[in-house]
Amino acid sequence: MTYTIQPESRKYKIKKLPGMLIAIFILIHLAVGGCSFFFDDGNTHTYQQFMMDTNVQVQIVADSKEQADRASQKVFKAMEELEQELDRGVKNSDVWKINQNAGHEPVQVNPETVEVIEKGKEIGEETGGAFDITIAPLVDLWGFYDPEGDDFEERARVPSEGEIKEVLPLVDYTKVELDRENQEVYLPESPMQLELGGIAKGYVVERGAEILREEGIDNAFINAGDIRVIGNREDGNPWKIGIREPHSAPEDNLARFKLSDAGVDTSGNYERYFKEEGTRYHHILDPETGYPARGLDSATGISSNTARADALSTASFIMGPREGLDFIEDAPDLEGVLVTEEGEMLTSSGMEEKYQLEILE
Repeated sequence: MTYTIQPESRKYKIKKLPGMLIAIFILIHLAVGGCSFFFDDGNTHTYQQFMMDTNVQVQIVADSKEQADRASQKVFKAMEELEQELDRGVKNSDVWKINQNAGHEPVQVNPETVEVIEKGKEIGEETGGAFDITIAPLVDLWGFYDPEGDDFEERARVPSEGEIKEVLPLVDYTKVELDRENQEVYLPESPMQLELGGIAKGYVVERGAEILREEGIDNAFINAGDIRVIGNREDGNPWKIGIREPHSAPEDNLARFKLSDAGVDTSGNYERYFKEEGTRYHHILDPETGYPARGLDSATGISSNTARADALSTASFIMGPREGLDFIEDAPDLEGVLVTEEGEMLTSSGMEEKYQLEILE
């Protein structure tokens, strides 16, 4: 089944083929400005707070505002605490300590940190190394890491082939040593470094959803770039997620789908990039080649677990159109969308049946 849609800026061919996805770009309307705020609309209570370098929005459907207030406070507190341990840029965080002690000694960390790293290693294995939690040396080499919060474009550059070859041996998730019994993590070589950005946010958002469930919330929406929905909207209908055109305004939707009780994440080449001598270089680096992955503008994963959706969207992006399609189709608990650099959108076989994918003319 083939569809052709023509937004104002580009044409997209949309094919529904086994193992192929439609690139899903999530349209989120977030208020800007201020550290935090809330507002009510009927029994839907919306809260927002800046963390993880974004405006995190939590919508809670509850008869009692007091219940929603209490639940949102617990969610934000837990998410902040996890961020402080999983961000390598936070001094004395678990990941910061692990990286500082690379090649020297194991570091005892929180059980959540061990769990995220263990999940990261498992997904590295599942994806044949396309997802790698030790990608940090490459990210730093290209100048995409922004420890001081300044403009990365001032540092970003294309490294030489020799520099990349020198760093590549440090990128190997299989070398990460885990001791679950003692809650220790060890990087056996210096200067190996962990970068959990491709899975940590999804993990944090998933933990937020768990807390909402613990607080008796049956219907809610969390958006931190990664999205997790619980149940349905106040009117009983599923939450609606928009599919956005790459390199365009967020409100430029190509399609939309319905979502209940699942997590979504999109990896795109339009979020963080620089240009050198007319060539565009983005931040999603292939652990095998050391260069930005090519072939896709975006990849979206949908899973019952947001951390999994987070990591696998990155992995499928790195794999490219054909291999990424096949992977998503074969992977358990995963549907998704790919948009190629040529403007072709490909959808996995379950998108229409499971999520009522709708193409917008």
